Amino acid sequence: MKINKNDFLIIVKTIFNNISGLKKAYREKFVIITAADEQHYLYLESLINNYQKLYKKLYFEKLIVFDIGLNFNQKNIISKKSFVDLRKFSFEEYPDYYSSRFSQHGYKIGGFAWKPEMISIVKNENINKIIWLDSACKFNRKIILFKLLTLQRGFASFNSTGVIKNWTHSNVIKELSIENEKKLLNSSNLLAGVVGFNFKNLDANNIHESWNALASKKNMIFPKNSSSSNHRHDQSLLSICYWRKTTKKLPTNSGLFGITIQNWPNKILFFFEGEGKIKEKLIKKYYFQSTTTNSRCKIIILLNSNSIKKIPFRLIFTKKIILFIASEDQYKVYKKYLIKKRFMKVFIDISCKETNQKYEQIIDYEYKEIDRIIENEYRLNFNEK
Repeated sequence: MKINKNDFLIIVKTIFNNISGLKKAYREKFVIITAADEQHYLYLESLINNYQKLYKKLYFEKLIVFDIGLNFNQKNIISKKSFVDLRKFSFEEYPDYYSSRFSQHGYKIGGFAWKPEMISIVKNENINKIIWLDSACKFNRKIILFKLLTLQRGFASFNSTGVIKNWTHSNVIKELSIENEKKLLNSSNLLAGVVGFNFKNLDANNIHESWNALASKKNMIFPKNSSSSNHRHDQSLLSICYWRKTTKKLPTNSGLFGITIQNWPNKILFFFEGEGKIKEKLIKKYYFQSTTTNSRCKIIILLNSNSIKKIPFRLIFTKKIILFIASEDQYKVYKKYLIKKRFMKVFIDISCKETNQKYEQIIDYEYKEIDRIIENEYRLNFNEK
């Protein structure tokens, strides 16, 4: 990520404003909160190990982990770690959508509506200094800068991609009556995966309470006709609540503050363009093994030969490309790419009469066969046992 001038100015100002009480600020006790289910345990385990190595030197009071679907063995392992406070989140006490998964929203549990509520639970225990980290986050000693920023401002996070109007559904904008607030709508979307609160600060309390209140409404988290392509759930709502309250700029590069996000070692699949029931079933099955950006993946899966044109050569040479061809028309398209096709692993439906056995393998183009091939490639590339 690019380092911008604003980030350095924020760091310098934060240190300068705390310089007289730097030692005291450094020792301020913070609680870290996170949550995970069974599929995200791999990331949680990494975060716990990360915390164990550094928490004594960074003066964290404890790590609270909310269980939102861990299995018995995973809970048993975590419960043996004395520095982790493992808690079960009581979904039954909340509306059904808090635990719902919808395909159009990427099967994200409840659109993270539970996140500000978990922070509220801990806050109500008279814990004033809280840092929320998504389970796929990691941190190093420079997180002290994020602690200082949180102490100074009351609330801290980072700018994410895009602006509020791009990532907030129109129904939400309309219902909140902010259609004409151009400055707000053009404000940066925030990163809800890393959030710091110092609840001794009035603004921090107001931001959190507004965020939690909006997240407790289904039409705000899952507005009608919304999807992951036009609404970012808790993130959209947090962004609105923050910029409604203040105009203070936030940093962009979390790495400068010792925090890295989206550490997903197992998300190695990227499903390129294509439509139909086969792709829908594959995406549903491999949601926890796939990423939405080609830069993060190891394997790119094509279900349409027309997609070859859109695959740049840098990906052809750096990623494993797997192409599935369903018809002779698709095969004719594939044949046009004399260079690219030599760097792909190609599977062709048995109905195609013309094939080149040197570069292609014959299969039955149906879900079970395609799934078997992808599953095998995943194991090979992730070293899954």
